Amino acid sequence: MQITRQAWVGGRYVDLVDVLRIVGDHGWVWRLEELEGVSRPESPYNAYVIERTLRTDGPMTLGWTDVMSLALGMEQTVWCMLVAIREGSPEPVLRLECVDSTLWEITAPDDDADGTEVLRRIAREWPEAGA
Repeated sequence: MQITRQAWVGGRYVDLVDVLRIVGDHGWVWRLEELEGVSRPESPYNAYVIERTLRTDGPMTLGWTDVMSLALGMEQTVWCMLVAIREGSPEPVLRLECVDSTLWEITAPDDDADGTEVLRRIAREWPEAGA
């Protein structure tokens, strides 16, 4: 199951932190596979350094607190691939992808009740542009 949403809604940019607030904490492990964006000057995370680290070392694994801290420190997300997995399982529960600061594509396996419930919540709380 997948939903796509415009990143700009009513003149406001919907950033990673906004998406994660709708998703909520489910005790999942988060795998950051791609990130390009602008971090806030006061952020403990530097988006440029993370982008380079991902390219050389591969994905980063984060818990909920760290992924929210990263998201709160972003001024704008340009490209992002963030995957939620259950502890001990390689299968994704949810995939959040920001495409060129314009779209969010959010995917969950059709047979995963938790992931599809999150998609339904996102669909309710983040209506399509013009809806």
